[in-house]
Amino acid sequence: MAGAKDVIALVAGPDEGVQLTLGDAPDASQVLAALGPEAAQVLSVLPRRRGADLPAVARAAGVAEPACAAALGLLEVSGLARRTTQGWCR
Repeated sequence: MAGAKDVIALVAGPDEGVQLTLGDAPDASQVLAALGPEAAQVLSVLPRRRGADLPAVARAAGVAEPACAAALGLLEVSGLARRTTQGWCR
């Protein structure tokens, strides 16, 4: 996966009506719509500066750790989250 367009294609599939042309950069709302409500919930609790570890993010988001880890991975590939030495953040 090279970026947000790849994530949208993987998650949404070809028949979801998300149309992007070469060179288009999807905005965060397009990516989140394709990733679904769980990823949006995880993103909403991520700190902007200091990182948080996986259990803390999962608890704050109200999702199971495996689901949180999957959402964080998709958010990272999409460029909406990043892992630092302190944990996960936006």
